[in-house]
Amino acid sequence: MVSLMRDGPRMLFVATRRREALIEALELGFDAQVMDIELVFDRADEFNTLLYLVPSFDRPIHKTSITDAVLVRRDVASLLCALLGEAYRGLFDAVKPAPHTIIMRAIGDMDKMIRTIQADFGGRLGGYEASLEGGSEGSVVIGLTDKPLNRGARLSDLHPTFLRADGDYAAVKRALKMHAFGYVNSGIDHKSWHELEIRIFDSYGAFEPHYERLVTVLDSLELGLVLGEAWTTDYPRILLAVEVYSLRFFTFKEPKHIKRVLLGLEYLADGARVVDYDLFYKNKKLYWIEGVDGKAKGERKDEAAKARAELYERLDDGAKAELEILEREIMRTRKRA
Repeated sequence: MVSLMRDGPRMLFVATRRREALIEALELGFDAQVMDIELVFDRADEFNTLLYLVPSFDRPIHKTSITDAVLVRRDVASLLCALLGEAYRGLFDAVKPAPHTIIMRAIGDMDKMIRTIQADFGGRLGGYEASLEGGSEGSVVIGLTDKPLNRGARLSDLHPTFLRADGDYAAVKRALKMHAFGYVNSGIDHKSWHELEIRIFDSYGAFEPHYERLVTVLDSLELGLVLGEAWTTDYPRILLAVEVYSLRFFTFKEPKHIKRVLLGLEYLADGARVVDYDLFYKNKKLYWIEGVDGKAKGERKDEAAKARAELYERLDDGAKAELEILEREIMRTRKRA
């Protein structure tokens, strides 16, 4: 659910004295796009390659020496294989890998988190451009963001201080991944995460679309990690046993925050209640009133409508479209019953 780290786009410095011919060939062969150097990072993802064209490698590379920034929506391996082909012969003089970039999700004090990483890996702190210019193939640039990583990462979303650490990219990434939770916790003073249980119940038996709705929201908002899931039996009343689908959920959010999200998901836009998402924390059930801080100004249905509206304001268009499809499926199960 929570993406704690991801790669940035792969970047190459390309020395060329025939920049116009090289750009034309890249546009023809890869539908490449020349972009403003300030914007190209924002338009790329981890599966793309950025080419920074410079006249030569005779001098250290600085931003002012870059003539063009080119976005190629191909992975670096396939692009390099193509550059070795006949179509690009004579169009460039040399290629030099820029540092790898790794983007990490941060919570709380990002200055503290980046300095904690620096204490383990060494390296220099600085702005993105300075980190890129001073780096090489044997260095990794680490950036932090408090935005969800599954929606891409714009440079403007990243903390202005980056860490350029020397070392093998694979080894650095492996170590970061191993200790990612610890680094995140360093920004929130090692605050404990909460282990919750979410039980899904639908009297019509439409468990799958309700599960998919829940996971879509948890994933889109990156609210936590699902540790496990299984069918189990619940006893809402004495001598009444019902089958429910249970998820063990790990989150840094307060349980009442998750309860409010679940309250908004229990109802559709027309006010129809279609599912029970029961939440348990430390073996204690949280009731809907706790999702509104115990200060409800209306009935449960009214408060759920408010919670749903708040939830939808935070979802991206893709998640909203997914929920719309799932909710139509849920309504079809009612008509068949």
